[in-house]
Amino acid sequence: LECLTIPASDRTSALNLAKIIASRVATAKREQPNRSVCLLGESMGGLLALLAASEAAGNVDRLYLANPASSFERAPIAAVAPSFPIFPEPLYEALPLVLAPVLIDPVKSTRRVIARTVNDGEAMTSADDVDLNALLTSDPGAVADALLTVLTGFQRTLIECLPKATLAHRLEILRDGCAALDDAALARIQCKTLVLAGDSDLLLPSAEEATRLKQALPNCVTRTYSGVSHAILQDPSVDFSRVVQEYSCYPSLPARRRRRRNKPTHKNSNEPLRRFDNWLPPREEDLASAKQFLDPQRRLHS
Repeated sequence: LECLTIPASDRTSALNLAKIIASRVATAKREQPNRSVCLLGESMGGLLALLAASEAAGNVDRLYLANPASSFERAPIAAVAPSFPIFPEPLYEALPLVLAPVLIDPVKSTRRVIARTVNDGEAMTSADDVDLNALLTSDPGAVADALLTVLTGFQRTLIECLPKATLAHRLEILRDGCAALDDAALARIQCKTLVLAGDSDLLLPSAEEATRLKQALPNCVTRTYSGVSHAILQDPSVDFSRVVQEYSCYPSLPARRRRRRNKPTHKNSNEPLRRFDNWLPPREEDLASAKQFLDPQRRLHS
């Protein structure tokens, strides 16, 4: 598992970033020809993943996109975003508070914060259990504190990650990347592609973009989530590994070389043991349930 990190001081262009990714993919394939390579990108990362998959041609086996910014040119914010880096400093520092409802879902985030703090500090089973309307009546201070935690944390993170010059560069990546991702570039992407989109994305027209990509890419499936905003992979209702399994988008495993010795077989079966192609990593609730089941046995036997 490798992650592309673009430092705040980096000024590499969109096309060169795509070439860097494609070069790394080619190296991985050259070192291990049977290795499956998958690209996952969210927002601007989704745009770069599309560009890299086009550049890498047949070296990418699966492409996973979450609210990809390939729709940036058609987003209303594209008309005003270039003015953000020239804002006076105090106004620029307040910008994340204005953009918070666009980039994240403050209501859901507030529920998650409250779920960890109310009831004498005991976490609730789900953020959905938090009734904000009732809390606004019974304990408005708790709601205000939680909302303040969400907004100030978001503001601090965005200001640290995106100084003015960095934001200007990222906007250039979005603009140039969208321009480069023409019909010919999309036609070169032949791998199976899964597009996740939130229909409440206020930053980008992600639901429309999912439909466009499904029509433009020869092997593309989409999943649109109702009520999910731009930060789709951070939404607790989106279980990425499950949806990949649901849409059969895991890369197929290469056949193993046969050994001279006979392989062990299943009991009462002539089929050889196989790799667990459908295995999924456990969710937090799966682990909690398993722990609850095993704890009494541990106390008994340990």
